[in-house]
Formats: sequence, structure tokens, C-alpha cells
Amino acid sequence: MDWREAVTRRWQYKVAALFVAVLLWVTVTTDEQQEQAVPTRVDWVIRDSSYVLVEAPGQVQTVFQARMGELLSFVGNNPVIRYAVDSVPGPEMRVSLSTGMVRYGQAGNARAVAVRPAEVVLRFEPRVRRRVPVSAAVEISPADGYAVADSPTLQPDSVTVVGAESEVAGITALTTEEVTFGDLHGRVSRDVPVRLPDDAPNVRADPEIVLVTADVDSVARRSVRVGIGVRGVDAADVILAPDSATVELSGPSSVLEALPDDSVAAWVDLTGGVPEIGETRTLELSVEVSGFPRVSAAVEPTEVEVGRSGAP
Repeated sequence: MDWREAVTRRWQYKVAALFVAVLLWVTVTTDEQQEQAVPTRVDWVIRDSSYVLVEAPGQVQTVFQARMGELLSFVGNNPVIRYAVDSVPGPEMRVSLSTGMVRYGQAGNARAVAVRPAEVVLRFEPRVRRRVPVSAAVEISPADGYAVADSPTLQPDSVTVVGAESEVAGITALTTEEVTFGDLHGRVSRDVPVRLPDDAPNVRADPEIVLVTADVDSVARRSVRVGIGVRGVDAADVILAPDSATVELSGPSSVLEALPDDSVAAWVDLTGGVPEIGETRTLELSVEVSGFPRVSAAVEPTEVEVGRSGAP
């Protein structure tokens, strides 16, 4: 008889015997008392409002003694310790943990025999508050034929940050969470959360949400005729041809209606010097709209002939 036949002969009986052996092993080991360390969440309750807990273990290990089957009941049902601090003595506090503090559900005759570590250190900072401005991290996408009429407004435009002293000290301003207002046809207001720095986990904002308002308006166009100015030299020293230009304005209709003509300027820059008498120079015209950043402007003509005044 070769080895293959020895292995496969009466294989059904051999499998059954193996199954019985495993069953007996499980039964015996299940009845044996064993020790097992079980992750235990620690909930710290700080009742002293003058301080903020900035460093503390969120989990320890509780050693339980029980039969294997009872220990298995802790899977997905970890125990917890809830520890209340009524008065904070200072920046550092040592706390002793005991098995009597451990709370757990039905686990048969399982018994907590130790907590590891048995002593932990809590670190605190004074709780402070500070008022800081908030700006909107908002992308505004108007619908076709519309334009952004003004910068987003916030209500309120500042919040109080409350928390650990060292973290609050590093916050001078905040923004909202990044959001997009898309396909806008008019004014829209939405609640947007205030974004706190990632390196300030022990700080909160009051309020936590601000109302952001975005305003769009239909696009309008308007023409303004302006005299061409000179920069860099005295205007009396040069002759311009032409000496005026048309500026085509484009922007939100409500903004264009409020825009005064004298906020529009066109000029040539002669910082590089004035042409000699009898000579001319072609320079590009520049244009700006003062105080109205959401209005675009195009000038016509785009160039001007510059000559020196006075007889040749």
C-alpha cells in the first residue's frame, strides 16, 4: 500500500474524527479561565469651564479574566471608562484608573482584573476667547448673461473663537468652508460653516455657521467719452491726436448705473520722455475705472500720436 492509498483510505472516518477532536478542543478551551486585554474607551468629562483638556489618552486596556466564549462577547462591544474632573488643579493632572471604573455590558462571568496603564497624565490650558473677522471662501459662478455685482457679504462678519490659549493666540482671522454658488440669476443667501485651522483641534467658533450672501446682476454695457490724460510730464508740453477716446464699459447693470463718468480715465505714459519738436511718437492708450473692480473697460482708439508742443 503506497502513501496515497493510506491517506485516502476510509477518508470519511478520518474527517469525522478530526471534526470531533476540534470540537472537543473548543469545548475544553472555552471552559478554561483565560486573561485577555480589551481596548477600553475613556470619556473625559471636564466640568471646570476655566480650562480646556488638550492632551489625554482616549483609550486604555482593561485585562479581563473569563472563559473564551465570554471574552468573545467583547468583540464590537468594548468597555468604557467615564471620568469626570470637577476642578482642574493646574496645567497637569495625574489620574489613577481602577477596574471599578470600567463599565461593560453582558459578558457572563467576565471579571476586570487590571487597567493598563493604571495612571495617566492629563494636560490642560486656560480657556480663552477672542473675536476675529471671517471672510467668505466662496466661488461665484453666474449664469450666462449675468455678472458678479459685489463681493460676498457675511452675517455676522466676525465670530468668537473659544478654546485652548495657545491655539486661540494663533488665530487672527478665519474663512468659511469652500463652497460654490453656481448658475446664479440673482441674489442668493446660504448658511456656510466657519472653517477652523487643522492645527487648532481644541478651538470652536461661536457661531459655527454664518450667512453668506452672493449678488449677481444682468450684464450691461455703457459708453463714456473721456479726454486723454498724460502721465510722466506736464500735459502742456505735448500735443495728442486724438485728444479724447471712447471707453466701452461692461459689468453688472446696477453697478454701471451707479458709476460716475469721472471714475473712468484714459491716458498715455510719457515717463520715458517727450518727442523732439517736429517728431511724433505712437503710444498705447491705458484705461482704468477707479473704485469699480467688477467693471471691465476697453478703449477706442487703442493708440494715440504724441508730439511736443511749440513751434518747430
